Amino acid sequence: MFGNLIPWWGGLSNGNPVETWPLKPASPVATWAFAPLWTGVAGALLLFVGQIFWLFNRLSPNSDSFVRGYDYFTLPRCGLAVRFGTNVFTSSQDYAQYGPWATNWVTHPNLCLFPGVPLSYLPPYAGYWLLNLLHLGLHLFILWHFARRAAADVATFRGGQLRDHAMFALLGFFFPMYVLYYQGQYHSVAVLALMLVFLQPKNPALGFIISAFGKPLLGPAGLVLLVRRMWKTVALIGLALLFGYVPWFFFSYSIEQGVYLARSTLLDPFFAIGSDYLKYNVPRWNQEQSMASFLGELVSPQASLVLRYLFGIVVTLVGAIALRHKPLELAVGFVTLWFFLVYGRGHDYHATLLIPFLAYLWCQRPQHYRNGFMLLITALYALPTSYALFRTVLGFTQEVSGEAMLASHPLLFYAFVAQKPVATLLLTGYILWKEWLAGKLAELDPDNPGASLFKVSE
Repeated sequence: MFGNLIPWWGGLSNGNPVETWPLKPASPVATWAFAPLWTGVAGALLLFVGQIFWLFNRLSPNSDSFVRGYDYFTLPRCGLAVRFGTNVFTSSQDYAQYGPWATNWVTHPNLCLFPGVPLSYLPPYAGYWLLNLLHLGLHLFILWHFARRAAADVATFRGGQLRDHAMFALLGFFFPMYVLYYQGQYHSVAVLALMLVFLQPKNPALGFIISAFGKPLLGPAGLVLLVRRMWKTVALIGLALLFGYVPWFFFSYSIEQGVYLARSTLLDPFFAIGSDYLKYNVPRWNQEQSMASFLGELVSPQASLVLRYLFGIVVTLVGAIALRHKPLELAVGFVTLWFFLVYGRGHDYHATLLIPFLAYLWCQRPQHYRNGFMLLITALYALPTSYALFRTVLGFTQEVSGEAMLASHPLLFYAFVAQKPVATLLLTGYILWKEWLAGKLAELDPDNPGASLFKVSE
């Protein structure tokens, strides 16, 4: 059997050679000499220390709560469910004695096994702070990795220019990270998965597998692999999914009582979770910062749903097909924007997925994106929304709801709803222009692409 598999594997294509960063990464000494990195590190540490002392809680509806880690505690509680063979989807109620109040939501059951089971053996807040330290480490590593690329390109970056300081300050003091810390969110799994693609663009299988086992936001980017005929990568991902999913439904998973072969029905609701991607917007809910809430102010929920999925399909197809000759990291990062266009419920911490992508565009494609417009887009993602004004400058003391925000200050409410979706639309359009449309127009009329656009429109 294996004798036949080896030649089959050797004959599989893994795509054409992938365009990579042309310069060798800078040495550690040169990287630490790259002054903007220190600016980013200082911002990241300020965020981490700030959430320890509750300094910025009122700047986001997701952290404007007296309960710290209310998303984190779903992880060890579903770990307890795996240990004792109970339903992971009711674990927040079944194991309410473990830690403070927690949300009912449970992510992919693989996360209940790891890190859920190991975390369930720790005291509640010990696991919470351990996870936050890992989040901080991931954030600092992203800054370090892309600083190495920038520091190697001395002709472009020349060390400490003001705009590079500004960009790394935004990437470091990326406020959605504060919310990720405070909630103890496992969205960092998706950030890690995308970062692994940037680290190994020639062999991105591990990043896709981590995403599939945790938060499958890279799923649509699988089309990028198919279009590029990366059959070995696709085969590895397929095998990993087979072994990572099937046992959940055909083994009893009570660790305390022993694992044995038996059809399990406890995880059947997992198949129904995908319906949440289809839900209409909840009108004027104060935590909505998604394309759904943005469009919900303009059109009906049904029309909003159609537009969102149309945007998502276009981004996926363009990223896979139109960018097929561009670096794989660029195409995969671009396709992940589908999530910000389609998902019906947007939270601050979701934007952390874009930290490695924005850093990649700035540091590894500076010829297109190292400019003031990219700083504006990054600032829209990184800085707090106008919700902060409701809780600070305007002295809101009552419970903040979308309806109350709209009734008191409509302009600030619409700014709150629109900030992150507008950033996504600007980023999407800017990448399309820089990587695809400008080149197409230049092919039509190399001397005057603007005139070509006029002629085509006629």
